Amino acid sequence: MFGSTFLVLWMFVLSIDQTDASTATGFGTEWGYTQKDGPNSKDPNWPELCHSGKHQSPINIDPSSVVKNESFSSLVFTGYNHPGPVTITNNGHSVTATGFDKWGSGSLTPYITGGGLYGKYNLINFHLHWGEDNTLGSEHQLNFVPFPLEAHFVHQRADLNATQSLLVPDGLAVVAVWFILDNRNPAPLKQLDDAYESIDPFNTTVTLNVTLSDMIPANTAAFYRYSGSLTTPGCNEALVWSIMNHTMTVANYQLKQLRQHNTELNHKLKHNYRNLQELNGRVVLRNG
Repeated sequence: MFGSTFLVLWMFVLSIDQTDASTATGFGTEWGYTQKDGPNSKDPNWPELCHSGKHQSPINIDPSSVVKNESFSSLVFTGYNHPGPVTITNNGHSVTATGFDKWGSGSLTPYITGGGLYGKYNLINFHLHWGEDNTLGSEHQLNFVPFPLEAHFVHQRADLNATQSLLVPDGLAVVAVWFILDNRNPAPLKQLDDAYESIDPFNTTVTLNVTLSDMIPANTAAFYRYSGSLTTPGCNEALVWSIMNHTMTVANYQLKQLRQHNTELNHKLKHNYRNLQELNGRVVLRNG
């Protein structure tokens, strides 16, 4: 029991440090989203917590049952409105952007505050989830209706290190943004087009400048909030989720490009979303 718990912990610590944790821990990088290796399979790369945890993500958002919270302020995104260099990587499970810790100190380093969060959370990566067609893709759903794309901006609490952030339920704060299909407005992800086109092969990288605010709704006061988990192995229940109520836009050609990315086994990564999880008594709050 201790050995398996330590393995999950160490896997998560390495992922926070922006390395490929799977190989280093023995879970392997060959987990995926199919019936054979996906979250509902018996693949050991999805540990027991993924199947038995009571605070798992993603979830469905039912607007009729959310509780309005008047005490939350707007989320404040600092360092999101100026360009900075990132490394875009195809890790076989998504396309991720890292390197924010190298942007400098103070207002140059992207972080979030406000919105009922405990202090400051530094951005450590963002990545995307999509589906095999435009009717699927997002991990979270609204009234059981999915969106074609969902972006996750993953932040770590500034007063904690990678290990400590796993041991408290608010060690990480993820901002999720839903994208709707609009072929007339590819602008939110336009800056990533060249990068995503050039990293189709597994484990390839490219560096470019991005302006994060282009991918975030202008209204940062309206969001859903709940306590949950990572949606990938090892499904650690250490996250505060903020799901923006206002959507951004994505074009069909951008979705098609994402579906061309290869996994480690040289299969097309046509979808990379986890199935919905039970609320198990959790309350979803809404601000704005």
